[in-house]
Amino acid sequence: TDTSCILDISSTLMFLDRKTAESYVNHYGAERLAFGTDYPVWDPVREVELFLSLNLTDDQKEQIAWKTAEGFLKL
Repeated sequence: TDTSCILDISSTLMFLDRKTAESYVNHYGAERLAFGTDYPVWDPVREVELFLSLNLTDDQKEQIAWKTAEGFLKL
């Protein structure tokens, strides 16, 4: 999978309904998305709550939470 373009979804979930956010994850793949916790413009606790409330698998959430960044940064 080409992951040369990674989208940071932090601070975007408050503007998307859950179904739309979930469809983006399922369409584009969790390996192309990251949650940059150093960026939330809004309340970071609320941003994480919104992310965790999405109807995604644990593997998808783990991928977005840290594995995508780990792979991109080659850690």
